[in-house]
Amino acid sequence: MVKKNITIDDLAVMVQKGFAGQDEKFEKIDKKFDDMKRDLTFIKGQLADVVHQSEFDKLEGRVEYLENMLKISASKK
Repeated sequence: MVKKNITIDDLAVMVQKGFAGQDEKFEKIDKKFDDMKRDLTFIKGQLADVVHQSEFDKLEGRVEYLENMLKISASKK
């Protein structure tokens, strides 16, 4: 194998070629992160008023207890 002497200018050109197009890639990545952030903000907004299942179950148990104590029959669907 023949060794080729690489000058600093050759090295600079190689490095420059290696970084060519990276700006576009980072812009695409930034846009995707912005889209994901927007989507997560939307999802959080939708979930803000959602009751967790465990909280619902506890409340349902308390209501059933009160209904039994008051002899009220709850209509079940």
